[in-house]
This record gives sequence, C-alpha cells and structure tokens, in this order.
Amino acid sequence: MSIIAQTPRMLIREFLPEEKEQFISLMTDTRINVYLPKRNEQQLYDLFTETIAEYLQGIKLTRWGMFDVDTGELMGLAILRFNADDPGKAELGYALHLHYHGRGLASEMAKALVRYGFEVMQLREIMAVMVEENVLSHKVLLKAGLKRGENIIRGGMELAFYAIEREKYFAWRPKVIVQTPRLIVREYWPEEEDAFVAMHSDERVIRYLPKRSPDEYRKLFKDGLEAYKGDTGLARWGIFHPLTGDFMGSCLLRHPIDAPEKVELGYSLHPSYWGKGLATEMAKNLVNYGFYQLGFDEIAAVTDPENAASQNVLQKAGMQRQGEVFWYERMLPFFVVRKKHDKHL
Repeated sequence: MSIIAQTPRMLIREFLPEEKEQFISLMTDTRINVYLPKRNEQQLYDLFTETIAEYLQGIKLTRWGMFDVDTGELMGLAILRFNADDPGKAELGYALHLHYHGRGLASEMAKALVRYGFEVMQLREIMAVMVEENVLSHKVLLKAGLKRGENIIRGGMELAFYAIEREKYFAWRPKVIVQTPRLIVREYWPEEEDAFVAMHSDERVIRYLPKRSPDEYRKLFKDGLEAYKGDTGLARWGIFHPLTGDFMGSCLLRHPIDAPEKVELGYSLHPSYWGKGLATEMAKNLVNYGFYQLGFDEIAAVTDPENAASQNVLQKAGMQRQGEVFWYERMLPFFVVRKKHDKHL
C-alpha cells in the first residue's frame, strides 16, 4: 500500500482490495456524485478493479482513497491521472463524503495532489474540469493554485477548465514568513485580493482602522504585491489556516510614514478567528521574524485608544507601552519591543 500524501487530518493512499464496498457506497451516494460522470454499480466495480490493477502495474498517477487520520474512515476519492495525449500533463479530480464537507478538506487534498504532481512526479501541467454549477469545486481549485481558462467541450458538454503549469507553480509559490501549527503568514496570491477587500469591508474589522474605500483597499493590496519585489523584507502578508488554506487575516511590517526610521507591526483579523489567541501568536512570531530574520533591533506598534483587545495582544507579544505618538494625523498609544539578543520571544 503506497501513501501519496499525508496531512495532520488526512491520509491519501492506495485502496486495499477489501475496501471495494466502501468505494461503491461513496460513489453511489447521489448527494456526492451529482456532478460526476454517471456510472452504474457494475461500472463502479469495474472502475475499482481497474484502479487496483493500476497499483499492481506500478502506475503512479491514478485514483486513491482519502482517509481520516484519526478514525481510518474513508473520506473521499482523490484523483490525479495522466492525460492520454500528453504524459507530462495530468487531470485532478475528487469526490468527498458529505460528512466531511465544509471543513476545507477538499482544498487540503487538492493542494497535496498538486504538490505531489509537480514535486514528485515532475509533471509539466495539472488541469481540472467541472460543470459550471459546481461552485464549491471552483473555490477548491483556486485555493490549490489553479487558474481559470477558457471552457472546453467534452462528451458534448461545455465544462469549466482550470490549470496550473509547473513553471508557475514554482515561480508563484508564495514565500512563507511564519508558520505555526495554527497559522501561516505568507505572501498573498494576486487572486486573494477579493478576500482581502471583503474582510476590510466588515465594520467589525475596520472599526479602529483608518477609513478607506474598497478601491483604496484594492490599491493597498496591489501595493503589497509590488513590495514583494523589494529587498527590505518588509511587506503586507496574509494569515491563513495551515490545513484548509482559509483566509484568516492580514498583517505587516513596514516603515511608518510618520517615522520612517522605525519598523511598525500591524494586523487585522477576521472576526471568525477572534478570541482564540491567534493575533498574539501571529504578533510574537512576526516580531521574531523582524528581529532574527530581518535584523531589526526594535519593533513598534500603535492602536486606537479604545482598542483594548489589540493593546492586550501587543503586550502579550512582549511590547511595552511608551506613552503616545502623533502618527496617522492623531495621537495614538505607542508600543515598543526591543530585541533580546540571548533568545527568541
């Protein structure tokens, strides 16, 4: 039994012959196969038998089971198969048991297969097709890094087409700044602009932030992408869930316009992730990044005078209040942390 990929929640591996009935049960569930090619039970038995035969032949791009790491239960079907016309290309597909919907597992699987395809199998391109109505799968493929192309015709049906090329996978893999078991701070993908703007359209998020229009936030985002081309190491990054890839918030290190000799930490967090210690976790690790990766000796931050939650976050991250400063056209509480040369925070 060959294991293709493993995450903290999921094992993608070859099926065992005795798991045939589980496969049939999954694939005959009409709630799951609504967007899949129509097959009767005998055709599914034949498909499973063909899959086991491919394992025995040593075929490395085929169909696999997705299994719950904790329970061993079959969660779904993962597919990465050679393109019949070009062995340097492969097609990605999946089916997920209804019980596991809404947890980011499909995105987790798709990212794992893309990584396997390019880094292990050395593919040139990975593509996928689906019916237009399958809204959730569109989101899954975008999160996995595939880009929408022109629709194609297959079997008389018009299908949405997505693909990612090997060069773009390696060239556009965003740089990871910080990673913990609960979050990843990394560079943004260009297509994550809408998520960034949507979060900053939530009144709960922007309550204590400078007032900006959606267009101004779009400019901030685009300016942030440009900053990745610089050599200062300072930029605006996204905060993402390490397993699902879900967007959790935004953070930055920058030279503030009112004190360009200083380095400022800032962040905003989606309300779904408030009250879990994630902002503190991010801030501590971003401070360490600024000190021990970028070489700064001091990092500062300001907050709205009424934003007690953020002031608490900064203090937990090791910052101490140093009175007030006139930044961003107003007096604001000023927090500073200085580098400790003997250990990380």
